[in-house]
Amino acid sequence: MLLNGLAILAVVLNHASGWGYTAMVYWADRYRPVTVPNFDQVWSPGFYGLVIINQLALFSVPAFLFVAGFFIAYTSRADARGLSWKVVRARITKLLIPYLIWSVFIFVEEALQGKSLSPTEYLSALITGGATGAYFFVPVLFQFYLLSPLIIRLAQGHARALLIAAAVIQLFPMSIFYLKFFGIYLLEGIYAPSWLCIWFMFYFPLGVVVGFRLKSFQIWVERYRPTLITLSIVFAIVSMLETMWVYQSTDNLALAERPFKLSSELYAIVFILAFLSIDVTRRRVSKRLNWLGARSYGIFLSNPVLLEWTARVIRRALPALLSFQLILTIVLTMTSILIIGLIMEGVARSRMRGAYHYLFG
Repeated sequence: MLLNGLAILAVVLNHASGWGYTAMVYWADRYRPVTVPNFDQVWSPGFYGLVIINQLALFSVPAFLFVAGFFIAYTSRADARGLSWKVVRARITKLLIPYLIWSVFIFVEEALQGKSLSPTEYLSALITGGATGAYFFVPVLFQFYLLSPLIIRLAQGHARALLIAAAVIQLFPMSIFYLKFFGIYLLEGIYAPSWLCIWFMFYFPLGVVVGFRLKSFQIWVERYRPTLITLSIVFAIVSMLETMWVYQSTDNLALAERPFKLSSELYAIVFILAFLSIDVTRRRVSKRLNWLGARSYGIFLSNPVLLEWTARVIRRALPALLSFQLILTIVLTMTSILIIGLIMEGVARSRMRGAYHYLFG
């Protein structure tokens, strides 16, 4: 739960930093006499700060998948028959209903603003997590749950081969990412489907393998703790530098910040291992991270909506704050988590508590 809690905090920070970019470029006319979009503040200290936040947060999706794999391994160990399809179906159903509710909520909200899709487009968006950009993670997780009986069998008898195969599979989409820099362009649709599990193939099996070998894993990470912490810092810095290089080369910030760079993948893996090597259970922060971790799915589903509403309120009521993008990012993060937390606690303690699992998982 601690890693889950840290990961969901990173997710909200990352999404909030996106509104920092919006304030910097597309809402600059609210606090400066300029025409938007305005890119004068690109390469400013605020811009670098947003890039740092974005890149440091890239461990979040890998961490969620690692934790999911770990717990599915733990579940299968508790049952002498291994992992049954009944358990897989229960896991997916528990996550699917809140996902559908929040996706439909977003569709309705956009329809009220004049943006509507065809029935086929709505169905496609539900399948691929297209209601909002962050939701790609849900289909990815579902795919891993469907693959989990096979992954568990391989993890029990062929762990090393499983991890090597998963790493090789993940290298394929990574190579597609880099081909652009050598002037080799494939069909544009190939670059888009983050909702396919092959883009994150390594992390869930890693969690499963660790779940079956927890004691030996704990000994290993504790032995190499200083090395892991040092490498996580090094790869984080390299990831930031590579982001700047890609942006300068392509003038495409969205592409530059994607998590499929080699440096970003290595940072995510090493960061997870480094965090697990540190004993934080006795520290004050552990209580807060556990609270966030226990509510991570509900926060994940609702934070895009809350962040947008909060950002638009600030745009109208407090436009001066838009000029301080890093402060804005922190304010958006803390405000959205506070509001989401109050809503979740309110539902859990009210007469509507029976609806809690349908809304937040």
